[in-house]
Amino acid sequence: MQTIHEQVYEALRPSQLLLLDQPALTSLWAHVNNAADILPAAILQWICTAASNREKRALVRNCQVALVAMANRLHSYSRTLIELPVNASERDLQVRAYHQLRDQLIRTLDVFDYFPGCPDKKIPLPNHIYEAACIEMRAAATAIQVQWQARIDGQLVELLLQPFHDFMAVSTLPNPGYEAIDYLHLLSGKLAALTAVCPERNSCYYLCIGPIKF
Repeated sequence: MQTIHEQVYEALRPSQLLLLDQPALTSLWAHVNNAADILPAAILQWICTAASNREKRALVRNCQVALVAMANRLHSYSRTLIELPVNASERDLQVRAYHQLRDQLIRTLDVFDYFPGCPDKKIPLPNHIYEAACIEMRAAATAIQVQWQARIDGQLVELLLQPFHDFMAVSTLPNPGYEAIDYLHLLSGKLAALTAVCPERNSCYYLCIGPIKF
């Protein structure tokens, strides 16, 4: 973990990366990718040597935090590089390399499935996954608004949309966790299913409990 951590936070910074010629770049990425390839096995061995379940849980959660932090740093590097006035083909090559390493580090989180009860289920989403989820949830919220605006009062529509707005809210707080995406997927599916039994607004309102006559 220490080897790849040092590479991510030092050698792979755009300000450092752009100083290297092609042979040096090739060598650097080969070294970093090799470290990433052996990381899952190294983490497994490290955790399995823990003296107690408490220590094992602490190691798992520390690794989770470190992997997400490194993925976020690589994502930030790629966004910085995209904005720089450098050769487009070389820039795109390095951006892809950043993304591939970022994604490999996130896949490494799967090794913690071998240690039930140890991972932090509420760990914040990595930035790139959160950004993609926001696009998905914005589309879901728009679909819900279209589905329900002719069926229920506008204030009730806003209540239905509030969990999606909360998820996408820009703040200084940590990103939502993976369970937030699962909940919104479930909510979106349930609301879509309800439209099949809820007619457009006329003499009654449907929400979740059936018609209420006026």
